[in-house]
Amino acid sequence: MKKILSFIILTFFIFLFPFYTEQYLDQDLYYFYLFIKDSIKNLDTYPVFKDFYETKYFDDYSKFLFSKNSLLDKGLFKDIHFIVDPYMSYRHKIGLDLFLKGIYEKKVNENIYISTSAFLLTDTSNPYGFLVRPFKDFLIAGFDRGYITYKNEKFLFTFGRTYFNSGFDGKNSLIFSYNAPPMDGITFSCNISDNFYFTSKFSNLGEMILDSTYTINGDEINRISRFLSFHRLTFLFKDLSISFSESAIFGRNTISNIFDYTFPFFIYYGEQNNIDRNDNILWEFALNYKLFKKINISYSFLVDDYQYEYEGIKDLEPPEVGNLINISYPFSKGFLKLSYVRVNAWVYNQKFMWNRYQYNGKSIGYKDGPDVQSIKVFFSYLPLSVLKTDFSLDYSIKGNNFLDTKWVFPSTNIYWYQTPIGVEPISRWFLIYFNFEYLFKKLIFYSEISYNYGIENSPKYFDLKSGIKIVL
Repeated sequence: MKKILSFIILTFFIFLFPFYTEQYLDQDLYYFYLFIKDSIKNLDTYPVFKDFYETKYFDDYSKFLFSKNSLLDKGLFKDIHFIVDPYMSYRHKIGLDLFLKGIYEKKVNENIYISTSAFLLTDTSNPYGFLVRPFKDFLIAGFDRGYITYKNEKFLFTFGRTYFNSGFDGKNSLIFSYNAPPMDGITFSCNISDNFYFTSKFSNLGEMILDSTYTINGDEINRISRFLSFHRLTFLFKDLSISFSESAIFGRNTISNIFDYTFPFFIYYGEQNNIDRNDNILWEFALNYKLFKKINISYSFLVDDYQYEYEGIKDLEPPEVGNLINISYPFSKGFLKLSYVRVNAWVYNQKFMWNRYQYNGKSIGYKDGPDVQSIKVFFSYLPLSVLKTDFSLDYSIKGNNFLDTKWVFPSTNIYWYQTPIGVEPISRWFLIYFNFEYLFKKLIFYSEISYNYGIENSPKYFDLKSGIKIVL
């Protein structure tokens, strides 16, 4: 009853509460598609701009995504846009919810760009992982984005709250993906030459109240501030790019140590050894190759806390690694993508709870966290110029290690060495997904249907979500 009442009230006061949770429609997917077709380095600069890279209408698929994004340019006001999305959903029961979003974007001059957006939704389960608290048990609201950017032909500097991705896949990344909630901090990108690109990010992840008292450098603490520092070096060639990324999650109880990993060209792993801190350092090696100028092949290899003197089973610690392979084939009316991922059981985890690779309960890296293996087929197709359809089939295996699994090393369980993932019991499932979006003037009609077929230790359920997005 509360949700129905709030839906009616919020719809009536639509101009007083212009909020929504989605990330600027499909802007990221569109630029990812441009990346496949033309520019290999645009994923290294976020936010991206229509005037920063040359916009090309390659085919019907990119035209559709561009048309969807350009709806925001046709709003009631020049710099302010509203998006309203009432929708119905069903899993075990029918629910009615409302997403609202207000976006302010201002191009101050050729080099300075300002953007902010606020959201409100009636789904208090907070599926996006925003750092918010429910209001009156039926609403959550907040600002998901707010930043100022300076850019020129060589540099891009952003200060504020943004989404961020580092990888050769539009959504998935082993080290830094859009799965994580937006973070407050600084992002810096530099196009040093035609063949060398550099990106750095530093974020404040807030304060964590600890589950017990810890002693650090002789001081007893029960809360600690968390930070993330990240950098990426990308080498660009004609049809090939190779990158090295390094990310550090660390907690500090005094302000004097929060800049331990902020100098962009430090090697964090070596610096951790020099300052004698038990922080969480991740490496990712990735490459991307365009085969026959058309097929896009990418591979990522993640190493969590590299063991430079690894002695196999004597270490009583299994390898903490991840692998991600994507093959994408774009064509005139869509694209086909095959992907395989395996993340070992203790990746992203760490002895100290504040060093675990998560933010507000969501993985910063791969969306399903550690201890998972999955193969996925994704197909997107435009049967009409205003209609986009998506279909995917996902087979996954998951062990019982998660981001918050209690740290138990050193371990004597030989099972961890004999199996790439999983500490029994293991769950297995098929996920079938279908989605369509239809553009009609300022409206986007959409529906998402999925079915989870649990094979072992996984439930069987049917999901349906259908609604209308109104762009004002």
